[in-house]
Amino acid sequence: MTANHLQRFARTGLRTLVVAYREIGEEEYTAWKASYDEAYTAIENREEMVRLSASLLFPSVGSM
Repeated sequence: MTANHLQRFARTGLRTLVVAYREIGEEEYTAWKASYDEAYTAIENREEMVRLSASLLFPSVGSM
């Protein structure tokens, strides 16, 4: 499934849950977890910060 598919579904009113999976090393996880914890507890711009944190693990998430 591509971003084009998801955009087409959204235009017709459909909603789709997309799940991604990949294995990461402990060092990458530790860096992401620190970024996510900071974003999750932010008072301002929380949603944007969480999205940016997710893009560390899944770069294509930020482009959708």
